[in-house]
Amino acid sequence: MTDVLPGLGAGILAGLGVAMPLGAMGVLVVEIGRRTGFREGAAAGLGVAGADGLYATAAVLGGAAAASLLAPVEDEVRLLSAAVLVAVAAWLLWSLRRPVADGPPQPRALHHTSLRFLALTVVNPPTAAYFAALVVGLPAVAAAAAPGKAAFVIGAFAASLGWQTGLAGVGAVLHRRLPERARVWTGVAGALLVLAFAARTALAG
Repeated sequence: MTDVLPGLGAGILAGLGVAMPLGAMGVLVVEIGRRTGFREGAAAGLGVAGADGLYATAAVLGGAAAASLLAPVEDEVRLLSAAVLVAVAAWLLWSLRRPVADGPPQPRALHHTSLRFLALTVVNPPTAAYFAALVVGLPAVAAAAAPGKAAFVIGAFAASLGWQTGLAGVGAVLHRRLPERARVWTGVAGALLVLAFAARTALAG
């Protein structure tokens, strides 16, 4: 049990480290919160955090193998990720044609939102490499028993979820306070930012 607290602390730091840099998924969580309110934004954040938790689990179970498995097809997966981001940006621009929904989404919609964002975030090889490198480089995690490794995963998931929920809250505040014209312009800006992330992803190799 002595591995639990170090593993938990390392997991929290790892989760914040992967979540805090505002990437494409963070922008999308804010955008979903802005468009439909906090509940759906939080559901999107849960999907993102779930993917981080899955990659953290793969890293503690397989160590560096989690990243090496993706190495032979790294370029293909990177281009696929860029294509997905382009499609997401196109969807954001297209959805600006529709009025903003003020009513709360149904539970089924929240479930689908989480799964959609889980799938979008999983197509992100750098996240797998990030967690694998951390596990290999942190003795508290690499040499830990099963409870310590589990604590690392829980800490990473909880930290990522907390941050993503905060982003959803920011989006929800904008949802309530921005006039319609400002919502359109911020939506365009968000879509262009996602396109910029797509270009950076495609050219990263």
